[in-house]
Amino acid sequence: MFDNAVASALLAGGRCACAGCPGKLTDASRSPGGWSFCRRCRCAWKISEIDHRLYATAIHSGKHDPGKLEKER
Repeated sequence: MFDNAVASALLAGGRCACAGCPGKLTDASRSPGGWSFCRRCRCAWKISEIDHRLYATAIHSGKHDPGKLEKER
């Protein structure tokens, strides 16, 4: 189950919040839309504030395969 608080903490630390992914994120300030991209699984992550609450938002890559990431460790 997705835990927004855990995902937000990982993203704040520059880490991907995908399950089983040890990837580091790119700098969101370099993206016009404020997105960070995982250097490992290529998913995009962003922290959004809606009604004074923070939410972790993801656009998952078509290359994302948690099983494959586990094998690469």
